[in-house]
Amino acid sequence: MNARAPLKTIVSGNCWEHVHPDVIHVRDGFAGYSYWMAFTPYPLENDRFENPTIRASHDGINWQRVVGIPDPLVPPPATRDLHNADPELVYDSRYLHLVYATIRNETDEVTFNSMRCKSDLQWNKPEVIHKDVGAVSPTFQIEGDVWHEWFVRFTRLKRNRVSRSELVHRDGPDLASLGDECKCHVDIPGYVAWHVDVLKVENGYEALIAAFPDGCDQTRTRLFHLTSKDGITFRLTSKNPIIKPSLLGWDNRMIYRSSFLKESDRSYRIWYSAASWGHHCGIGLLQGPLDSLNETTAYPHAPVPRYLTRFPSELEGRLRYELRNHLPYRLLSHANLQISAIEGGKIISDSQLTLGTGDRTERGHRPHEITFCIVTMGRIPWLLNTLSSVRKYCTRTYLVKILVEPAWSTELAEILQSPKDVEMITADATVGSGRKILQASVASPFTMMLDDDTYLTPESLDLCMKVLEENHEIGAVGMPQYDLVGNLLSPGGKIFVIHDGVLLFRRPQLDTKADWIEVQCIDGGAMLYRTQLRDEFSFDEHYRMFEDYDASLQILYGGKWRLAIVPKGRVIHDRSWNRKTPEQEKIRHDGFAALYSYQRFRAKWGLRFSFREHILLEVFYPLFTLMGPAGSLARNSMGRLIDYRVERERRRKNKDIPVRQSPSTE
Repeated sequence: MNARAPLKTIVSGNCWEHVHPDVIHVRDGFAGYSYWMAFTPYPLENDRFENPTIRASHDGINWQRVVGIPDPLVPPPATRDLHNADPELVYDSRYLHLVYATIRNETDEVTFNSMRCKSDLQWNKPEVIHKDVGAVSPTFQIEGDVWHEWFVRFTRLKRNRVSRSELVHRDGPDLASLGDECKCHVDIPGYVAWHVDVLKVENGYEALIAAFPDGCDQTRTRLFHLTSKDGITFRLTSKNPIIKPSLLGWDNRMIYRSSFLKESDRSYRIWYSAASWGHHCGIGLLQGPLDSLNETTAYPHAPVPRYLTRFPSELEGRLRYELRNHLPYRLLSHANLQISAIEGGKIISDSQLTLGTGDRTERGHRPHEITFCIVTMGRIPWLLNTLSSVRKYCTRTYLVKILVEPAWSTELAEILQSPKDVEMITADATVGSGRKILQASVASPFTMMLDDDTYLTPESLDLCMKVLEENHEIGAVGMPQYDLVGNLLSPGGKIFVIHDGVLLFRRPQLDTKADWIEVQCIDGGAMLYRTQLRDEFSFDEHYRMFEDYDASLQILYGGKWRLAIVPKGRVIHDRSWNRKTPEQEKIRHDGFAALYSYQRFRAKWGLRFSFREHILLEVFYPLFTLMGPAGSLARNSMGRLIDYRVERERRRKNKDIPVRQSPSTE
């Protein structure tokens, strides 16, 4: 019998979606608690949050944060190509030790790090104890004066899937002096070992190993129990897993790394982590004999949605898994190539760039404060208006960087005639890749992304700069966008509401006296931000749309900066080119490009849009593209109808919700 729901009491950041628990029991207590747990938050399976976190308990059921221990204890790595994982706790009668892994995503290079504290809970800085490739799930036991370590080392083959693994043992007098490796003998017929927890018992060792069937990937693990007399040769106590995925429960996809304790009556307590097909996870608790594990009685459950609510995301997750794993490899590779061809995006190498006149900051001149970055889609008359607005309304020192396609570079260079405030970069790029190129070349303290059909207005930039200069926690701001006759097109940002894996959008109220309004997404067409933020995010060159959502989520998940819009600022979005759409802009009306970008966004963030938007992007927009001109007409008509009905309903019910505003609000 599986747990009905995850433990509710293991909470960090108002989230109960955690994995990889490790629980120890200190009989005489440590810092006032008998049970200690390390785990990693994993909301929507986002490894940016997978940072070792500590909780303590008096009974192993009700867990609480310990005053004096940072939450999480280990911050995320400084660079986004790394993530933390796999925490393990060890107590040696003086110190509480934490060991965890830091993994490089692309190469599987792994560093095992250790930290420790006494009962005053003052942790030392992390120390490296081991470097490896493909090593995961370290677990430790102390026997007398000898430290024993086990971990799993895996090998990836085609499709980037784990295909082989081995259990490795080391021992030594302390964490820093573990000796040579010894390969353990583990036989789980038909399965590949993935994560392990080992416990010292009176007559040897026992282990819980999460393993997945041959031919599947590591997201289909079950939990097996094994015993060993010497810590090297482990034998199954049963050929069947002691915990396997449920049929319709919160743990219906995988049973992941688990931790266990053996009671004096020879029963067990098992804290197991698991995940669903809808990409939600948690930590459940079972106890009793291995052949009849049951939920503990006083069990506070997390609020897992009912199955019918979860069904769409569960079904989709299962279908994607089956297609990915059962579509022939060559056909899958061909399909990926076809999708890339439809999307048309490509990474721009340095050799493909033709740089302009270089940095305009010369000796004797003040360095520029703002760099305006503009990717032009060949709309040269509108671009000239954008440049005119910058020159007229920017009161700070500035430089304009323009990325232009080779087909338009000669004409634009002849028109501009090498002005000192403009630098041209020539590259064959999309909006996302163009912004990424420009972003990397900025040297000023502030950067403003500006579309080539968007114009500054009097005082708009000064108001935004004032917000950034007076509020150091705000990293980026946006401005409301209006058309040529003064109608509001966009508030410049959105409020994100995430519920059960669905990303919903809310419009902030602009009718306020506040200097700024906090949002979770900023429109990239008029985005002013601190240049140092490029360490937190970059524009994804593979998107044809949704790149603004992606960039904003990168900043938010970094956890360091807030986003805001400045309601008194405004920019003009001139779409009078609409009937003269160039080829690059036509991609925004390509339903297959929209579908590709949406699927990339979903795969990256584990989120989908509202049901209406989801169906439009997955079904109707590609269908309209196949219909040709008739489909374009149908799409435009449907869009206008939806916009009208949404606006009418919003006004009728007054659904603009209040938002956090600046302290100057009266």
